[in-house]
Amino acid sequence: MDSNGHVWVAHSLYRTTVGHLNENGVLLGNVTVGSGPTGVAVDGKGKIWATNYYSRTVSRIDPALNGGIGAVDLTTVDLGGNLYNYSDMTGLTLLAPP
Repeated sequence: MDSNGHVWVAHSLYRTTVGHLNENGVLLGNVTVGSGPTGVAVDGKGKIWATNYYSRTVSRIDPALNGGIGAVDLTTVDLGGNLYNYSDMTGLTLLAPP
């Protein structure tokens, strides 16, 4: 959940999108990331990060882009391994409660 109460959902190994729901659970839209997003996390600046298992990349989503749905503003090069995330990979929960 981000600081606005919005929920970001990785759509799993066989998809290429991350879903963005508002604080009421209404789907605002999907953001295309790499192949096989297995996890998402919010960093201290409010950006959303997705690990892309099959692409072997990480994508950063700026939630303010694309009319508030969000859009990828950075994707890493191939990091050389199958990335998998199921926890807080940014460390933000070390600063505040989840």
